[in-house]
Amino acid sequence: EGEALIVVGSRSHGSTQLDTFLAKLPESILITRGSSLKLCMIAEGQADLYPRHGPTSLWDIAAGHCLISEAGGFVVDPMGNPLCYGDRESLINNSFLSGAELDISFVNSFRESLS
Repeated sequence: EGEALIVVGSRSHGSTQLDTFLAKLPESILITRGSSLKLCMIAEGQADLYPRHGPTSLWDIAAGHCLISEAGGFVVDPMGNPLCYGDRESLINNSFLSGAELDISFVNSFRESLS
């Protein structure tokens, strides 16, 4: 307790939604990186959360998603369901939340930040 959450976000895709999400968290520190690197930081244990507000291409995050999953982390949609890659017509995915340890309060805060 008392340690700030390390949240990774985008330099070029910052938004009021990200600000809203961060405001709902306990103390946090925002670090900016590219999508793949943000996911790798979580897999390596260098970051706690990556809230992505807005679309990315599946190829931008698929490898990082695999690394996070193998490290015991998660990538979920705003409803808390695992992000899926099959059964799609589009190669674009919507907003997602990724992290080291799934906490439903983070998922709820993320979903609320999208409205």
